[in-house]
Amino acid sequence: MTKKILLQPFISGATPCTNPCNTTYFPAGTALSGGAAVMQMVLHSARVGVPIPVDKAQEQKDWFNEVGTNSWNTETAWPWGVDPGGMRQALETKKTLGSPSFHGGFVIYEEPNRDALNTHITFTIDWTDYEVAPAVLINSGKQWLAVVGYERDASGQLLNLWVMDPKTPGTEQGNSTIVSAPVWGTDPYYLMNPVSTNSMKWGGKFIAVVDPRLPTETLTSAVPRPRADGVEIISPERAIEFARQILEDEGFVDDELYARALESGRPAEPSLVQRLDESDSFYYLVRYQHKGRDMAVVALDARFGVFLEATAFPEPVGFFAVERADVPSLLAEGVPIRPSVQETHDRILRGFLRSETERGSGVPPFSAALDLELARLRDPHEFIRFRDREIVVHPLMVSDPCGEASLLYPSYMVNTPRKTVYVRAADRKVSIEDDCVDARILGT
Repeated sequence: MTKKILLQPFISGATPCTNPCNTTYFPAGTALSGGAAVMQMVLHSARVGVPIPVDKAQEQKDWFNEVGTNSWNTETAWPWGVDPGGMRQALETKKTLGSPSFHGGFVIYEEPNRDALNTHITFTIDWTDYEVAPAVLINSGKQWLAVVGYERDASGQLLNLWVMDPKTPGTEQGNSTIVSAPVWGTDPYYLMNPVSTNSMKWGGKFIAVVDPRLPTETLTSAVPRPRADGVEIISPERAIEFARQILEDEGFVDDELYARALESGRPAEPSLVQRLDESDSFYYLVRYQHKGRDMAVVALDARFGVFLEATAFPEPVGFFAVERADVPSLLAEGVPIRPSVQETHDRILRGFLRSETERGSGVPPFSAALDLELARLRDPHEFIRFRDREIVVHPLMVSDPCGEASLLYPSYMVNTPRKTVYVRAADRKVSIEDDCVDARILGT
């Protein structure tokens, strides 16, 4: 196997970097600033060496305003916050603030297929004169993340990818998150499909901002090995057994965080989750806990026992911010009714795409208008309140109905005579069935 991770502490069994290459995690400050957060991960990495400011949140906001405004002047409304052209140009400009020993550049690759893009991702991480995390568009172009490592099997096929997602729900920690190659390309969130055709320039393309050199091979993804026959949903006891096998067999215990979780933690009762994007598809979340706090979480297919995703934390956390028993009282407090961030973003952008003459004088800058609208989203004036007797919490959790988060972050599904409501366990985020086109129920 070949493994290289751009993280510290050093992961046993991985190819060491030729230069300091630690990548620091930065969370997105708003729903639209994921691209700016990924820029921070790239530029503030030990390899590029741009100094981290005292006010990291203000820097992210400044970069978002500077790059995002320029990008949107030539793009249709799209929720990535920073389009590929704007990101590449900003990375090229701001890298000059970093280490003089970094001579790498940044280019946009519009690859023809997933395998070609995956090849470029691993090559960018590997090249000893580069060793910087690629910025990759996922979820049909809706989100940026940094790929900080990879693992290949003995035959050279891609097994797993290590990622840093700036929009991880419920935490600001730099988790060690691993995504299996089959999930990287099939899961709604990590779907490596072309950017939506809503984008005039980038629509229909696989996009990453990576090293300018060209790889000499094409990488394919490994086929997962089932641990069960898939006829029935495996028992919680077998899910715990398989989770341990995954951590050991896949070599994740070479990572200090996963090793510590396995040695010091105890598996909690696995959570069975039903996928909303696939019929008759289920998975388990197995959480390793110490004194009731979570150290690591493993997601595995509930029928075949195949590894899907995993994440481990530098310090134990409360992975579920809300438990099933707390959901009725949470909804009884009232669910805010407000337009989605996407709708708000599009409406503001349409106004700023008009000519200066149409807009008139005295129009506030894009950033000021956006801040105002986001503040309004945080302070809604209309609520739906549910009564305890009308609330029925589904016995199974479900995957994110809006496709805004990975399989690691499921929701409770609540049926009422008026609405179907989803409450994300990691951060209490509430979605109503009308909030997104992907909110649907299969098999119930």
